[in-house]
Amino acid sequence: WEQSDWGAQATEGKAGRGLCPKEPATKKHSPKGGAGRGLTMFDRHKANYCYADPGLYPILKEHAKRMRNMPTEAESKLWMFLKQSKLGKPFRRQYIIAANIADFVCLPARLVVEVDGGYHDDIQQQYHDQLRTDEIEKLGFRVIRFANKEVMTNIDNVLETIKNNIL
Repeated sequence: WEQSDWGAQATEGKAGRGLCPKEPATKKHSPKGGAGRGLTMFDRHKANYCYADPGLYPILKEHAKRMRNMPTEAESKLWMFLKQSKLGKPFRRQYIIAANIADFVCLPARLVVEVDGGYHDDIQQQYHDQLRTDEIEKLGFRVIRFANKEVMTNIDNVLETIKNNIL
């Protein structure tokens, strides 16, 4: 599917983070926070902040919410440095892009940061991860990955790599 097709499938009045209506809205949309606050739904679409597949959005939204409430130790540690724009640009966590949930995303820099646990060493999981990366990159994002161990033991290097990718 194409991003433009997603808007055609969206139902007006159900627009939320990552889901945009086809027609421009004249009414202000007030999400709870983050990028897009105070913009109309049309402005958010123009800003290219809408990446979710509307058919999967309700399911992915609930799953992302659960994931935000139960982060891994490595995700929590990294989030402490990414939240509140501490690296100079805003990040979101557990953000829906197409049919995927990215661990962290910097929308202005179009950067996705993934933190991978031990199960990502499995060959089948690596294949799945590559498919996800390819799908996200087709939408114009760069994807960088770090192992949990790297985040836990070498956070300075991880932050430097992220900083270099958001400039």
